Amino acid sequence: LHRDKLAGLARDPAVGLLGHPRGHQGPLDTHRGDQAGAARSAGTAALLAAALGLRLGAEETAEVDPATADRVRRRDEARAARRWNEADTLRGELEESGWVVEDGPDGTRIRRQ
Repeated sequence: LHRDKLAGLARDPAVGLLGHPRGHQGPLDTHRGDQAGAARSAGTAALLAAALGLRLGAEETAEVDPATADRVRRRDEARAARRWNEADTLRGELEESGWVVEDGPDGTRIRRQ
C-alpha cells in the first residue's frame, strides 16, 4: 500500500482503502447519516485489511445489521425532534442488543460492548 493509503487507513479504514465515494471531501462526510453504507464500507475495509494481514480493532469491524442501523437512524430522528422518551427507549433497545451508545454532534455512534 502507498504511504498515503496507510495514513488514510489509520484515520478511517473505509476511506483509507477505498477512497471517498461520491466525491466527499473528508473522512467524516463519507457516510454522513448512512449507517448501513458505513457498515458496508467498514466490513469491506476489514476484509481487505485481513487479506493484507492487518487486524482492525473490534470497534471498526463490528457489523451493524439493518435492524440496528434502523434503530440508530430512528433514535437520531427522535433526538432531533426532542422526543426524549422515544430516544431513550431506542437507546435501551440498542444497549440490550449488546451495543454501547455514544451521542455526539454528528449523531448516535454505536460500538460492540
